[in-house]
Amino acid sequence: MMKSIALILLIVFTSVAQCQTANVISETEFNDIEINGNKLIDIKDTYGNQNAMALLFGVADETIIDSDGEFHIIHITDLALVFQL
Repeated sequence: MMKSIALILLIVFTSVAQCQTANVISETEFNDIEINGNKLIDIKDTYGNQNAMALLFGVADETIIDSDGEFHIIHITDLALVFQL
């Protein structure tokens, strides 16, 4: 009886540990994600610079900079990008 309980607990804990890593991607895989044909690493490398973003996506419909200057929100057609500076 004790062996059965131990075996069941082992299976439960193993499956829980396996679920935690199921959605983990590497940094390379993360940076290779594309938004409108542009890799995420290229978007991050703009640091919210309007000219650099225009080269990737075209001219922004609207750009909002918060009062503290900490965030840039760039709206391009149906896409909104937020950069924390």
